[in-house]
Amino acid sequence: MKLGGHETFYLRPGWLTKGLFHLNDGKSYRFADLEVADCLGVGRNMSKAIGWWLYTTGLVDRKTPKHHFEISDLGKIILKFDPYMTRIGTWWLIHTSAMVTHSDKSLRWFFSYKRPYRFTRTKLINDLKYELEETKGKSPPSIKSIQREVALVLKTYSVDIPKPVVDPEDNLGSPFQRLNLILHKTATNHFERAKSDLVPPEALGICLSCQLRATNTATGAKRTTNDGSMSILSSSSLLGLGYESTIELAELGQKHLGDEKMKVNHLPGEKIVQVENLSTADWAQLYYERYGISCKGEYP
Repeated sequence: MKLGGHETFYLRPGWLTKGLFHLNDGKSYRFADLEVADCLGVGRNMSKAIGWWLYTTGLVDRKTPKHHFEISDLGKIILKFDPYMTRIGTWWLIHTSAMVTHSDKSLRWFFSYKRPYRFTRTKLINDLKYELEETKGKSPPSIKSIQREVALVLKTYSVDIPKPVVDPEDNLGSPFQRLNLILHKTATNHFERAKSDLVPPEALGICLSCQLRATNTATGAKRTTNDGSMSILSSSSLLGLGYESTIELAELGQKHLGDEKMKVNHLPGEKIVQVENLSTADWAQLYYERYGISCKGEYP
């Protein structure tokens, strides 16, 4: 599991759009370069953070760490249909992409089904420290690095309850807070995993396709079959849903996308979910087509 790279900057509104526009204009410098920071109108560390978030969310890719970033297929789809990322569904697609694209990043760890429903910041720090000690042996990251990682994720996703009164012009909260995946009870200083709504079934399709793609690619299968246990549990946790809510979301996907894309088979004592083995970009394309969204974020 890799920590850092974000320069301790949580995702700000407009960052991903600004970064994609920069690359789409043919400016393919590395985001650590001073020229890019000047072009984006931010400091060098903040520019590096923008590049990190673009890469972590799967909106850009690169052949090797030494190569320049290039807009990914998912990034191209979002640039085409919702470049300013105004739709909540777009943020579900981006969140899901972040969870499944780079498994070596820490973000997915925080949304694992192994994490408790209710926790404190200290509990999360201790759990991550233990996890890294188990996997990295005698030289895990420093406690300060772990604390910064936990602080970054909580700042990115958690929503204060009750919500403070904020001047809209001064609102620099992370766009991921719109998903309401983590609630921060300020009175007790505890955090809770929330039950989400407005999750598009295409986000579930991304989860299940990515989790089972390796096995199915090896066999040449065009559909993935889920046995209703581990993969569903993992997907439910990433999307902030319960098991039954996830099955209902899959049934909604079957209704709107058709049996070829997503299907729930009800068998005695179990439910089988099947999805077509599509890329993240293909699922995103289905989402925008389903809502009839035209290019450049214009709504019919």
